[in-house]
Amino acid sequence: MIRWSEYHKHSSSSSIHSNPNNDIEVNTRGTVSQVVTCEPNTVNCFLTPSCEKSYFDKEIRRNNRITIFLITLTVIFGISWLPWNLFNIYVDFNSQIDLTARDLYLLLAVCHLIAMSSATTNAIFYGFLHKAIRRELRATVAKIKQYFG
Repeated sequence: MIRWSEYHKHSSSSSIHSNPNNDIEVNTRGTVSQVVTCEPNTVNCFLTPSCEKSYFDKEIRRNNRITIFLITLTVIFGISWLPWNLFNIYVDFNSQIDLTARDLYLLLAVCHLIAMSSATTNAIFYGFLHKAIRRELRATVAKIKQYFG
């Protein structure tokens, strides 16, 4: 049990609203709303069915977003490494290559560069998972637009 004075002292960012059932609804930034039942000098917290449903809906949306994110990363990885693997298979099974050594190494370098780009795309995609990085990117784009626009 949490004493109301202790709870209120630690939750200065909360907004408190009374409802007709003598319950107190506490809305804290970024968390699920909780309905708090008032007892003499104590506070009991529990999730209401509507809050619980919205919490599970939010979790399902988050899981779907992560699944799509991981599938996208897998596809990008496969596309990045496809030229390298196709080039190696072609060279392994075709003994009569009509390319000079210089052209062969240039083609090998281009395929290798495309394959290694997957490491860069991973860092960029994982960066977009973080809200702080997205916020900073938006601020930077806004400054660029303001400067050039």
